[in-house]
Amino acid sequence: MAVFANADVFVATLDRMIANLKQDERFLARIANASMSIGWKITDIAAEYTTAIEKGTVTGSVGGADTATIAVSCSSEVFEKLLTGKLSGESAYMTGAIRLRGNEWTAESAAAYLYYFVPAYKTARGLA
Repeated sequence: MAVFANADVFVATLDRMIANLKQDERFLARIANASMSIGWKITDIAAEYTTAIEKGTVTGSVGGADTATIAVSCSSEVFEKLLTGKLSGESAYMTGAIRLRGNEWTAESAAAYLYYFVPAYKTARGLA
């Protein structure tokens, strides 16, 4: 069963997560020299969202996963586990729970941002 009622609920949640990340000074310092985008494709609700990181700023937008630096395809259940810290990106990839498009090295670098994404996401979902 899908974690989100529909794609609109998913997008609203990620918009709130991005707003939380914009307030996290440690995260903004961490991405000061970074330039990449992460496209999320949530298969069971046909949702797409792109998180763009560009030299100290973070933005989010609907769509764009196919042109993102890396794209992650998974179900909403797997996405929820990743963004709540219950599943590591590496474990998800190794077990086939997620599919990646793009450079694995870049994906590994992006996985380090999950440390910051998790609390921002939990707050956005009302889980913190």
